[in-house]
Parts: sequence; C-alpha cells; structure tokens
Amino acid sequence: MSLRLRLTLLVMVVTTAGFLGSGILLRWGLEASLLHRLDSQLGRATEIALTLLGPDPEDGSSRFVPERGLPVLPQLLPGLVLLLVNEDGALLDAFGRPPNPSLLQELAQGKSSIYRIHTRPLADGLLLRAALPLEPVQESLRFLTRLLLWIIPLVFLGTLAGAYFLLGRGLNPLDRLTRRAMTLAEQRRWGSSLPEPRSRDEVWRFVRAVNSLLFALGEVIQSERRFTQDAAHALRTPLSILSGRLERALAQAPASVKPELLEAQKSLRDMLDLVESLLHLARADAGSLEKRPVFLDTLAFEESERMREAFNRLDWFLPEEPVVVSGDETALRAAIRALLENALHHGGGQASLRVYPQGRQAYLEVHDQGPGLEPGQIPHIFQRFYRGRRSAGSGLGLALVDAVVRWHGGQVIAGRSPEGGALLGFALPLQTKS
Repeated sequence: MSLRLRLTLLVMVVTTAGFLGSGILLRWGLEASLLHRLDSQLGRATEIALTLLGPDPEDGSSRFVPERGLPVLPQLLPGLVLLLVNEDGALLDAFGRPPNPSLLQELAQGKSSIYRIHTRPLADGLLLRAALPLEPVQESLRFLTRLLLWIIPLVFLGTLAGAYFLLGRGLNPLDRLTRRAMTLAEQRRWGSSLPEPRSRDEVWRFVRAVNSLLFALGEVIQSERRFTQDAAHALRTPLSILSGRLERALAQAPASVKPELLEAQKSLRDMLDLVESLLHLARADAGSLEKRPVFLDTLAFEESERMREAFNRLDWFLPEEPVVVSGDETALRAAIRALLENALHHGGGQASLRVYPQGRQAYLEVHDQGPGLEPGQIPHIFQRFYRGRRSAGSGLGLALVDAVVRWHGGQVIAGRSPEGGALLGFALPLQTKS
C-alpha cells in the first residue's frame, strides 16, 4: 500500500471519527437544550396553573377551577396536562387534555417515558404536576439522526476523494525527488544532487540532508577512483620495464633457470593484466570513455580469434547483418576479452560466443561448459574481487564488464547456459538509424 493511500485512509478515519463524535455531541447538546427549554416551560406553566386552583364548593378541598383563570388560559401550552395529587401520588384532579387512564396514573405517580414532568409542592401537602409530551423533542432528535446518517457517508466519500487528491498534490515533490534519486543511483552519479524545493519546509530539509550525503559519498568515490587510476598508472610503467628486462634475461639465461624465469614472466603478465583492468575500471567509473559507432559482431570475432588457440574449442555464432552500437571500442574489447578469459579459466576449455540483435538491444553472450553458476553466486558475480569458489583470476574481469556495460547504458547477463555451464554476457542499446 502506497504512502499516499495510507495517509488518505488515516485522514479519512480521523475526519470521519471527528465528524461522528461532533454529531454525537451535537445530538446530546440539542437534547439537553430542548429538555432544558421544556423544563423552563413547565416551570412557567406551574406558576400560571396556581391561578386555576380553588376550593371545591362541596367539600372545600382544592381543585382546578378554569373559570378563575380565564385571563391566563391562552398562555398555557398546547398538550399541557396539569395534575393535582396528594403526597401518596393519588390523583385528585386533572386539567388539560389528559391521556388514557393508565398513562394518566403514571403521570400522577411522576413517572413517564413519553412525558416530561415538573412537580411543585403546595402548602396544604398537595403536589401540582405539569407534564408536556416528549414527542416534539424526540422528533427533532430523530430528524438530526437521519440528517447525520445521510451526511456521514458523504463526508466519508468526500474526505476520501479530497484527501487522496490533496495528498497526491502534496506528495508529488517527494515522488519526483524519489524518481530523480533512483535515476542517479542507477547511473551511479554520486556527485550529482537533487533539486531543492523553493519552500523551506520538511521536504527542503530532507533534500538538503540527502544532497549533503550524496556530496560526501561522491567525494569518497572520486578519491577512490583517483587512487585506483594513479596507482595503476604508477605500476604500469615499472612493470612494463620489468617485463622487457625479464624477456631479455630469458633469452640469455641457461636452460637450468628458464623454468623459473617463465614462471616469473607468467606472474608478471598476470599483474600487468590486473593493472590494465584497474585502469579500464577507473576510466569507466570516471566516465572518461567516448562513444562512437562500433560493430559489436566485428569486435567479438576479432577478440575470439586472438584467444582461439588458448581454448580447446571456441565457437562463435554471428549474425549476417552488422550489429552496431554506440560505445567506446577499447572498453568494449576489454569487456569481451574479460568474458572470454572467464570462460577459459572456468569453462573447461570449451566455450561459444554469440552476438545477435533482438528488439532494440544487441546481445553478446559467452556460454561455457564448466560447472556453471550456483543461484547464490549470480547476484554477486559482477562484484569486484568476488570469486566465490573460483580460485583463478583476480576477480576484476567481470567487475570490468559490469562497469563498461553500465557506462554504455546496458545491463549484464548471468545465468545457466542451456549447454550446462555458465552464461555470461551483456545487452547494449542498438544504435538508432539516422
């Protein structure tokens, strides 16, 4: 689930819960206000009802005498029920529109679920009760409840759409920065920086921190590249001089020491190959290569011809039409040679080289008949100095292939060959026809 969707759901839940809570508080407040108003009306009604009380002509007991309160009768509320009861709750008299007898008895007892009752004690031990129906209050509350039940889904959907849209607008800068950072990572452009937003907010501080990290990382990588290139340059000259002297010494040496000199010459050549690999790696990492139209099939043929004698068997399969890519010829030759040397060392002396176009890509694959690659080796096979269970080689050949291919905008290939051994190679973009 994306961050945008998670934040949208969070905002939606919080907003809906807040609105629901506000609705509950509103209903509670409205109910309390209506009941308070009803109590005020009932209290005023009991004050007015006192003018309706008078003595009964027969026995002298108190009762309602409407004739005495003719001036105040219009002020009484519609639906008002007035009751005169004794302390035991026995009904003595009633005025207004009394409900059915059973309900009237409940009102006399001061208990009812559908009426609001206000009681006023009188001086002679009697109680004056005023009651109003709760139906208007309940109708208002039911209307508010229905209104909330309609509004809450609308708020839910509106919040969902609005939050998703607004969060998308708000997260767009982060999305652009993420894509930019992924591009820099894929291209290994550690010295570059992310564009800083104009507003100095949390995103701006985050971008500043990332740019500082990229700058520091770029400095470390550039320092490592300079050291590698300088060290390779410094080693190549004395090693070349030493190689020339060793060849002269080998030509003049007696037969008894020639085996030792040949072994030393082989070790020296391995060291020279290592230095050359370091130089090519440094140039590829530094981006100091040049792109020109290159016939990939021709390079593959020439490099395989040079190494053909070292193999027991080396086959190649080339297309009839030229395969042209835009790249640095020297670097591509070094990458092809590194793939062939890897097959020579680990492929049992037999390999095949294949070049073919497919779609917009040019593929170069080297298949050997060695033990192949284990699944755990494939993610690491192109790392520098990684050799796994292999003992031969410096561990830089395939790293050189990876660096050269990445600089050309391609991708390396590693897997198991249909022939049973390892399949290593790369794919480069074909040169577009102008």
